[in-house]
Amino acid sequence: MLDASLIAGIDPPPEVESALAAINTAHNMVSSDISLAQATADQRIEQSKRAAKIESLKAEAEVQPRVSLASQLAELKSAGGGALRAYVRNVRLGVQSDQEWRGVLALRN
Repeated sequence: MLDASLIAGIDPPPEVESALAAINTAHNMVSSDISLAQATADQRIEQSKRAAKIESLKAEAEVQPRVSLASQLAELKSAGGGALRAYVRNVRLGVQSDQEWRGVLALRN
């Protein structure tokens, strides 16, 4: 009926015009909702990607000092001549010294 009215140049009845306007309005609202949902989903995906990247960088930053220390310890071990034992002794002395200073500071407070 609509096509016939367009071809013939006859205005459709008001109820048909009203129904078409309602259909177009509903179509536009659905299209808008779909676009908004897609934009929201895209934004969440990007946020998730950024969060994953940040956590990955944090993990790498946490691991890096340990990897570096392991490399240094391997070099000391391969150097031989007690270098590794001397390093461990010096580290232990430093830890004990730190603990002693903390004890002194705690007594002052």
